[in-house]
Amino acid sequence: MDTTAARLGLLAEVKENTLGRRGDGRWTATLGPVKAYGRTKTVALKALAEEIVHALSRLDDEPAFARDDDGSLIAAVPRWHGVEHYRVTDEGARCITSCDGPPAKSLEGTHHYTAVPWR
Repeated sequence: MDTTAARLGLLAEVKENTLGRRGDGRWTATLGPVKAYGRTKTVALKALAEEIVHALSRLDDEPAFARDDDGSLIAAVPRWHGVEHYRVTDEGARCITSCDGPPAKSLEGTHHYTAVPWR
């Protein structure tokens, strides 16, 4: 498979942080909800590109589900910034936490969740 590099003309906002920010947070590059920081303008833009690639790589992740000990359903939903966990009850759904990693893996560490297998 051949790989071709291309330049995309995305209009990112780049600002210098003048209020006491030094080091890696001196410059901020923003494109929509995605934000990245860098010591220089170029480093901030490169970090922003890496964040966008990382976010796009999550689009194919499948959600995962578990049952809590209290009977509520827990849904781990992939988002551009990581995974959000929702508690679903008869009263509705609410976001209870967010984390990084694949959705199914993010539910494994909680001892009072029982994974709901895919059919």
